[in-house]
Amino acid sequence: MTDFYRMIKAAAFPLLMGGTLAVTGCSSLSGKPNPSTPSGEARPPPTSEASAQGDAELGAKVVAAAQKNLPTSLPRPVSVRDSATFAWQQFLALNRKAAQPNGFNIRRGTPDPSMALGQSNDLLIWQTYAHKTELRPNGPLTIPWDALGAPTYQKAYAEPLYPGTPNARLDLWNNLDEDSEIGSCQIFGQYSLQPPARAQKSLILFEAKANRDEYEYVRLNYPDQNVGNKGAGTNPANCDATAQDHGSLCRAQLSVKAQIKQPGHSYFPNGGTETCRCPPGQAICLPCGSGTDEGTIEIKAAWRKLLPGENASKYYTSTALYYQNEYDPASKTYKYKYYNDTFALIGLHIIRKLANYPDFVFTSFEHIGEAYADDQYVVTDTDGAEVSAATRAVRQPSSPNTDRTTNHAIPTDIASVNSLMRVQLVQSGSVWQNYQLIGVQAQVTDCALSKSPPPPGTPGTQAGLACIRAQDDNVKQCLDMDPNYYMANLFVETDAFLNNFSGPGFGGNPFGDCKNAVYQGKTYNMGGCKGCHAVAQTAFGTDFSFLLDFTGKPGVEPDTLKPEAARLVGLKIYPNGDFISGSAQACVVHPGDERAGTTPPYSYIKKGCFDFCKQKCETNSTGCIAYFVNPDGCVLFSNNSPELTLGPEAEYVSFLMPGTLRPPMRNGSKAAEAPAFPAAYLKRSLPKP
Repeated sequence: MTDFYRMIKAAAFPLLMGGTLAVTGCSSLSGKPNPSTPSGEARPPPTSEASAQGDAELGAKVVAAAQKNLPTSLPRPVSVRDSATFAWQQFLALNRKAAQPNGFNIRRGTPDPSMALGQSNDLLIWQTYAHKTELRPNGPLTIPWDALGAPTYQKAYAEPLYPGTPNARLDLWNNLDEDSEIGSCQIFGQYSLQPPARAQKSLILFEAKANRDEYEYVRLNYPDQNVGNKGAGTNPANCDATAQDHGSLCRAQLSVKAQIKQPGHSYFPNGGTETCRCPPGQAICLPCGSGTDEGTIEIKAAWRKLLPGENASKYYTSTALYYQNEYDPASKTYKYKYYNDTFALIGLHIIRKLANYPDFVFTSFEHIGEAYADDQYVVTDTDGAEVSAATRAVRQPSSPNTDRTTNHAIPTDIASVNSLMRVQLVQSGSVWQNYQLIGVQAQVTDCALSKSPPPPGTPGTQAGLACIRAQDDNVKQCLDMDPNYYMANLFVETDAFLNNFSGPGFGGNPFGDCKNAVYQGKTYNMGGCKGCHAVAQTAFGTDFSFLLDFTGKPGVEPDTLKPEAARLVGLKIYPNGDFISGSAQACVVHPGDERAGTTPPYSYIKKGCFDFCKQKCETNSTGCIAYFVNPDGCVLFSNNSPELTLGPEAEYVSFLMPGTLRPPMRNGSKAAEAPAFPAAYLKRSLPKP
C-alpha cells in the first residue's frame, strides 16, 4: 500500500479504491498488469459508477487525511477515480489554515496548529508559497526560504509602484499581477452586469506561486536567475543563442532545449531517463516528491473582484492586491498604482512533481456556480490586440463532448467523487463545498493525428496551430483513451486554443511530428494542461514549468484590473483621424530633449509623448477607439471614424483601445494579421522603450 493510502488508513478509515485495496508500483488495482494502451503506458480499467457511489464514507476519509498532511505518492498506473481522490486530498490539504510566517521560527507553508480547513479570509497554506516575483526577483535570489516573512512587492517590477489610496498595502499574500490567460485571451467576470464600456470592465486576475522545494532548488543552484544573455551588446532579459555567455539558469535551459531533441531525448548528455536529479549546470530538474519531501508544487489561482452588493458567502474570499495604470496630473505621466479589495477565488490549478510522476500530476478545481455567472472572454493576438467579440465561457455536455471550441465535460468518475466530497463538506459547513475538481492528468497519453503534420520548415507558431487542426477528427479517440486528455479550467484555459490544446502549440515543432512531451525517453502528443506545460519541457527546457523561462520574468510591470490599450509597434492606422493640438510639441525631438527610448521608433519620439497622447485619447469626448503616435504628434480615431486598416510604417506606434478589434492590413498584406488562434506564448508585456 502506498504512503498516500497508508495515510488515509491511518486516519482510522480503511480506504477501498474501486473495491480493491490499492497496491504499489505499476500494476493494476487487481494486482495484474494491464494491457498497454496506444499511449504506451498501462492503465487500470475505469471504475464502475456503482463502486464509486458505494463508498459513502469517502468524503470523510479524504477530509481526515487532508487535515493531517498532503498525500505523498500516487500509484502508476492509476484509475481516474483514484487520481480524483488524490487530487481532493491535496486540494484540501493546501487549503488548510496556515500559521502566520515570521521569518524566524515559523516558515512559510506551515499549517496552523488546529489543522483546520480554511474559511474566507483565513490565510491558506498555498498562499504562503513564493509569488513568481519572489522566485524570479529583479536581482539575485539570495534570501533562504526559512527567512521569508510576509511578502512585499515594492521592488517586484522594473516599473515603480505608487499607492492608489492612502491605506493601500503591498504586503498582502495574494498579488494579482496577471490579467490574461498566457497571452491567449482575457476573461471578464459577470460580463453583462459590468459597465457597458469595455475599458471600464474588470478582468479576472491571476497569480502564480511555487513551494519551498522549488524555491530552494532555484536559490541554491541558480542565484543569478535574473540574468539571461551576458556580454556586451546583449539584453539580460533575453535568453537565447545570440549571446556567447549566459546566466546559470539560462545556460541550463538552453542546454536542455538542445539535448532533448537528440535520440534518447534525455535532459543532459548520458542522462538516460533521469529527470529528478540532474547536474544543475547542464539541466533544470525540479525536485521530485517522495516520503516527507513534498516535491515541486506550483499553483495558479484565478480571482474575480466581487461586484457591489454581491453575495460572497458561496466563495472563498480574501483581500488581494491589484494594479491600475493611471494618469497622474501632477507629473503628467502614467503610474502603476496599487489597490486592495475583496476578491473571490474561482479557479485553482495545482501541479506537482512526484518520484513516480516526474512528468508532474496536474489537477484543476473550479468554483461550481461561476460557470453560470456570464463570464466572457476575448481572444487576443501576440500584441495583446483583441481579435474576437466577447464570448461566454461554457463547458459542453458529456455527449457528444467533441466540440473543438469549448471546454470538455468533467469525466463521469470525477463527477462521482465530487458528489461524495460535497456531501461531506456540506455537513461540515466548509466553503470548499462550492468547488469541484474538473480534471486530473497523471499518466501521459499519446493521441494520434488524423491528418499529416505540417511540413518541415513551417514557422513555429503556424506549425503549432496546424498540429491542433491535424487532430480535429480524433477528438473522440483521444477522450476514449483518457477522458481528461483535453483537461482545461473554464477560467484559466477558456478559448479554443487552450481548451482543446495539444501538440507543440506556441513552442514550434521540436520533433517535427507534433509531439510535445517526453517521458522515459519516448515522445508523446499530450493534450490539455499537461500538454501545454510539456511545451515548457521540450521547447523551453524548463521541466514543465513556465516560471523558469525568461518571458516577462523577472517582472517589468504588473498587469492591471481594467484592460489596457494594445500596442502595435511599426504600424500606422489608416485613414487619418484627428490630429491633436499640442502633440507636435510633446512628440518632436529637439536638440537636448530626452527621447522616449534608445531604439526606433522610440528614439525618434520625445519622452512624455506617449503619456500625453494616451491621456488625450482617454479623455476625448467623442469616444476614442484608437490612436497612433509618431515624431510629428498623435492622431485619434473616434467611433464615427471610417473603417480602420493598418499599414507598416517604421516610425509609428499604434494603440487600440479595449473593445476595438484589430483592423485588417492594407492591400491584402498578411504581415501583421492576427492568426486564427494566438500565435505564441507571450504574456501581456508589450514592447516598451
